[in-house]
Order: sequence, then C-alpha cells, then structure tokens
Amino acid sequence: MQAFISFFRLSLFASYAVLFIFSLAFSQNSTGAHKSIISLHSLATGKFIVTWDNGNSADLHASANTDDTRAELEIVNAENGFIGLRSRLVDKFWSLDTSSANTRVVCTSSDLSDNALFSLVQNPDGSISLKSRVNGKFISVVSEDTVIIPSYDSATIANHSIEKTATGENTTSLVVTPSMLKPYIVTFSVLHAISPDIGDREKFNISVPALKKTAATERLSKVLTYMYGICGSKTISGIHNREPNSDPAHWTNWVYGQCGKYPALWSGDFLFESENIATRGTMINEAKNQWNNGAAVVLMYHMCPPTQGEACAWSGGVQSSLSSDQWNLLIQNGTTLNTTFKQRLKTVGTYMKTLKDAGVEVLFRPFHEMNQSAFWWGGRTGTSGTSKLFQIAHDYLVDTMGLTNVFFIWSIQDLSWNFSDYNPGENYWDLMTMDFYNGDGFTSKKYNSMLDVAGNRLIGIAETGTVPTSAELKAQPRWVYFSGWSELTNGDIKGSYGGSTNTLSRDEMPGWNNVVAKSVQNVGIDTPDPSLSAAQPILCSVTARSVIFRLNRESFVTISIHNALGQKLMTVANGVYNAGNHVQSFSSKTFLPGIYFVRLSTPINESTQKISILK
Repeated sequence: MQAFISFFRLSLFASYAVLFIFSLAFSQNSTGAHKSIISLHSLATGKFIVTWDNGNSADLHASANTDDTRAELEIVNAENGFIGLRSRLVDKFWSLDTSSANTRVVCTSSDLSDNALFSLVQNPDGSISLKSRVNGKFISVVSEDTVIIPSYDSATIANHSIEKTATGENTTSLVVTPSMLKPYIVTFSVLHAISPDIGDREKFNISVPALKKTAATERLSKVLTYMYGICGSKTISGIHNREPNSDPAHWTNWVYGQCGKYPALWSGDFLFESENIATRGTMINEAKNQWNNGAAVVLMYHMCPPTQGEACAWSGGVQSSLSSDQWNLLIQNGTTLNTTFKQRLKTVGTYMKTLKDAGVEVLFRPFHEMNQSAFWWGGRTGTSGTSKLFQIAHDYLVDTMGLTNVFFIWSIQDLSWNFSDYNPGENYWDLMTMDFYNGDGFTSKKYNSMLDVAGNRLIGIAETGTVPTSAELKAQPRWVYFSGWSELTNGDIKGSYGGSTNTLSRDEMPGWNNVVAKSVQNVGIDTPDPSLSAAQPILCSVTARSVIFRLNRESFVTISIHNALGQKLMTVANGVYNAGNHVQSFSSKTFLPGIYFVRLSTPINESTQKISILK
C-alpha cells in the first residue's frame, strides 16, 4: 500500500521537511479534505499548540505533549499568499486581539478578517514561522504568569453540599476559610504577535495528526472495490424506494415498467411511522433480494429525535429541532438522550446484522442532508455539531456492534458551500454524496466543489428529482452512482437507466459472486483494478517551462502548480486529451525561486512531481 500521510505522524526537522509533507499531501492517495490538517510544535517549549476553550473565549497554549484533537488546525488559503489557521476544536480562526497587551493571539474569529491572516516563513532549519498581516510581527511563544484568586459562589457551595450529602455527610453549607482564598500563580505558555525577528520562540515544526482510524481500513468490500473499478467511466443507476416498507421495491419496479431495465442500485429506508417500523423486516428481505440479483444496496434512516418515541410525525418529529442543551446531552456519552440514540442504532443495526449474516454489504446514509437545518440533526457546524453525531453512529455500529459489512455515506444538499463544516472526518466516511433539489441542476460548480472536498474518493448523487443525462455524466464522470427520489423521478428515464454507454442497469452489473472483495482504505484500493491502472496519468518529465505526460486512453486532465503549503498557484491545463504523449507548456516568470509541485489529475487518478524554480 502506498504511503499516505493520514497514517503517519511526521515531525519536520530537516531542511526540506515542510516541502516533503506537502508533497505527500499531493500524492496519488491523498484526499482534498485531509491534506490541510496540521499541528504546530513549539521549539521553545517542546510542546504542541492547543486550543483551550473556557466557554467564553478560546486561548492558545503551547503546552500539550501530544497532537490530539485540541492541536488540529486546518490551513485555509487566503488571497495574496496569506493563510488562516482554523482550530478544529472550536471551529474558529487564530486572530490577534489588538485590544490586549502585546497583541495576544486568540482563537475567536469566525472569518478570515485581517487580524486572522498570516504569512508563513520557511526557516533554514526546516521549521516555520508565522508573521501577522496586521502588525508585521512574528508570533512568539511567551511565558505569562496569571494570578488565580479562588472564589466560591453559591453554585459552588451548592455543588459541594450535594457531594457531601451523597457521601453520607449531613451538611448543607460550605465554610470558606481565608486559606482557601489564598491567591496563587500559574504560568502559561501563550502566543503573542510581538517579535520583529525570528528566534526559537518564533519557530514551529509542522506535523500531521495521526488519525484514530480510517473508514474502511482492514475491511473487505465488494461494493467499494467495484465502484473504484468503474469510477470515471461508468455511473451506476439507482432509485430510492420510499414508504411503505410493506412494498419496498415499488419504485424499482416502476423504473422497469418505464424502460424495461432495473436500476443497478436499490435504496430503502428504516423510516419513522409505526406501520413502516413494523414492516422493516420486509424491507430488509428486499435488500437481500436486490443484492442477490446484483444490485448495490443503500439504506438510510429518517430517525425520530431522541426526545420523542421511536415512532413520530414528519412535521414536528423528523422535521424539528433540539435545543443546544439537549444537543450537548445527546453527544455526551451515558446521558439519557445519548442512550436512547444508541438504542435506536442498535435496533437498526440488528437488522443490518442479518444482512451481514447473509453476505450483503450496505452503503448506509444515517444523516442525509447534514447542512439542511429542517431535520433535527442538521445544520449544526463544528466539531460538536452534526459531524459529531455521525462519528458516534459510526463508532457504535462498526466498533460496538461489529458491522463490518456497513460502509458510510456522508450526505449534504446543494443549498450551501460550507461542506467542510459538516465533514465527519476522512476516517468516518467511505463515500460522499450530494442531494440535488435547488433547481439549477448538475452544475460544474457543484461537481468541482464535491471533488475539492472528496479528492480521490468516491462521490455520488444520493437524491435527485431530474435524473442526470448521459451527456451530463460524461462531462462529470466521477459521479459513481445516482439515485432518483421515488415519485419525484423524472427526465430521460430510458436513457439514464441503461440506455446509454456510461450508465449501468442491474443486468449490466457483474453479480457480487463475481467480484473479489479487496481491502479498501479511506483513499481507495490496495491493488487497483486494470481499469484504474489503464487510466492513470504518467508524468514523464516536468521542468520550469513544460509538463510532458502520457495517457493510455482519452481522459479529462487537469494540470496545476502548487506551492509548499498545497496552495494552487496556477492551472496549466483543464480539458480532454487523447491517448498518447503530450507536452503542455507554462510560464513560471511570476514565481519566486523555490520548490513547487506539479499535479496532474484525471477523474480517477493523479500524479505529482516536485520542481525547483531558480532565477
């Protein structure tokens, strides 16, 4: 398996280590979403910079021994060579508090204002330094003494009394003595933008946080193996079968009646009404039937909020909201709401266990349209938002229940562009999908925005009214499947469901007994199918003036130039090239001397080479 930066923690102490880490970020197995996640390690303290969230503001301290979640930073590219650093813990940018003494660096900005912009300087020893755009000073790690004066308010006294009573002490008050109020000093290593020069206090090493897990690591999947094999050349046709669960192939059969072809993907729902909950077993039996007939199986779950019963109404039930306090309890392990939520997962997981026993793989979409605030789970950004609930569901079903046959779909809708705000993390999803409902169709902006986040991983169209045409799928070949939404399905039904050369109906599927399951990582497949290898671009030679490459077959090709941070500086090519050898020229006159990376991408693979530009 090729090396992938998600699997290694890299400390960069060599002179070109910073360049090396970002060259890995552009390797064939990289993903667009993860490549910009880093941690910073202070040379002055030997500690990682972490976010301390005290509920009112978020401070930055150079105090952690390990690069855990508190240390994770997303590099966000800004204009004119500046970057922002966004804490994944609080979903805020580093910024200068210009009202504080010595311009303290805090983590409270919601956007990339001038105070949140920095330029990155590479030092000869391989470390980096950060220079503020606002005052032109470098960020320094500073030891700062803080005087702590203990105080005991009524709430503290009440809590103490409760604890005493619980231990058998019959006390109703806390006696505060002078010794308990004695001030003491705590020394923190904090950040200030104060230095005109670079010393050890202004130097940081970059590392890539180690992921806790990867979505499908060490698990075998016939479905994902097959999907990666056709990615970029074929699109699986599908349709969702909405209620009633007593007739779980209604819309699949409707497509057959329209065009004489069965969809190659069948989608069902655990649903929320009493009558459909009671007939979930019928729906699961249909999933087995569809799998045995060669279809891919997708399941979703319109779950009722854990504040209500397992059965509920649509309006005021599935479409409702939780208060912030309720949400915080929901994602806190062991609370009543958390336990109720996991019990719902256990119920549907038991059904998926019967599918596992029958050899059926499931593509599971637990929370569709995560950026859609109409649903009780949706519209919550940040690390404690909807993405956190997705992580809890994944860990419970895979780790606790052992459902190694279940692979996860991360689903958003075409109503906003802040996809990354809902990303559960590359270690939690296997396929990213979009629901198309806003009326302007399959635009290139939506397609490219999905690819920007998904990188080399699978993307799909999970819901749509108007199905994509063959021509639209040829222009956007990375959609590995589309699924019409039941009664809303319209458009070129006959063409989209098997009447064209680039869409697949069920009779064109290979049959799952004929697919050899491979170990699928979060970035693809160990040993690609020949169809993937045949389309792989080969960078033969790269200079400061031209890119020479070879294609084994006609393909859409993008060539771009990136700096050491992974920021794209230039698009050299973006179009269809015939099979054979090609020379693409470009001008590097505007580039400063240094190391750059040339990235050549096709819809299913990419290759990168490093170049040196000298003046």
